[in-house]
Amino acid sequence: HNYGFMLWNQSRYEAAIDSIRKALYYDPISGSAHFLLGDSLAALGRFNDAREAYHTCLSLIPENRTCLLGAASVDRVLGMQSSAVDLTERAARVVPEDYFYLNTIGIGNALYAADYVQAETLDARAALVNPDNYFLLRTRMVRYLHQDRLSVMMAELDQIPTPEVDDLDLI
Repeated sequence: HNYGFMLWNQSRYEAAIDSIRKALYYDPISGSAHFLLGDSLAALGRFNDAREAYHTCLSLIPENRTCLLGAASVDRVLGMQSSAVDLTERAARVVPEDYFYLNTIGIGNALYAADYVQAETLDARAALVNPDNYFLLRTRMVRYLHQDRLSVMMAELDQIPTPEVDDLDLI
C-alpha cells in the first residue's frame, strides 16, 4: 500500500483507492491499508465506505488513535454524534498524558461537531498536564469564534503579555 500512500499524498484519491484495494487483496489484514483506504474514500466524500474501512482498521488495530479519529470524523459527517464522541474519547484514552493530542481532539470537536462541552473537558485535561501550552489558547479561540463569543476571546487575548522588542529573536 506504499504506492497507494504516495498517490494519496498527491491527492490522487481514486488511483490511491485502486492501489490500496489491490494491496488489500494480497494482505487483507493490513490495518494501515484499511486506514488509508478510509482516508481516501473520505476525501472523495464517500463517507459510508470510509466508515467501513476505518472500522475494519479498528477491528485489526483497536487502539490506533489516528484511525479512531478518522472514524469519529466520518461519523460526525454522517450525523452519528454519539459514536463520534465515543471514538474521540477512546482516542484520548490511548495516550492520556499527550496534551498536544488531547488539544487537537478538542479542536476537532469544536470544529466538526460543535461539541463545546467535550472540547472544554479535553482542554482542562490538557491543562493539567501542561498548563503553559499555547494549543490550549488556540483551542479556546477557535471555540469562541464558533460560538460567536468574540468579546470573551478578545478579553483573553488582552491578558497575553506582548513580548518586548528586545526579547524577540530577530536573526
